[in-house]
Amino acid sequence: MYSFTEMFNNAIEHSESEKISCYVECNYIETTILIMDYGVGIFKKIQDYFGYNSIDDAINELFKGKITTDTDNHSGEGIFFTSRLMDQFDEVELDFKDVEEIGQAFAHELFVKFANNNPNIKLSVVNSNQRIDAMINHVKNTR
Repeated sequence: MYSFTEMFNNAIEHSESEKISCYVECNYIETTILIMDYGVGIFKKIQDYFGYNSIDDAINELFKGKITTDTDNHSGEGIFFTSRLMDQFDEVELDFKDVEEIGQAFAHELFVKFANNNPNIKLSVVNSNQRIDAMINHVKNTR
């Protein structure tokens, strides 16, 4: 429940979206929660707020933790701690539906650093495309 409330609150407070959709599907084995906003995007917002040169720079800073664009109301730890909850699972499915491409820093963080630090957690990719697959293969083969 913690992860859900953190992600939903971030969409409400930071996305600048007029609409947020939430989809929940449960069965006996798993629960899937999908939160979609139609806003500026967390990486773009961080890039613009802090003046980073690229989206990749924003992603790198976000993964370090404790970064926020609203210091009066947030510590910036919500996404950081939520992302660390992945450590409690045996398998993580990354669904890239409606995602056109991913940056090198994002791909490296997941498919190299996270994978190397968590060899017992299987990363499964679904709904990727040729550009996403190429980036994943690039970072896996550039060590």
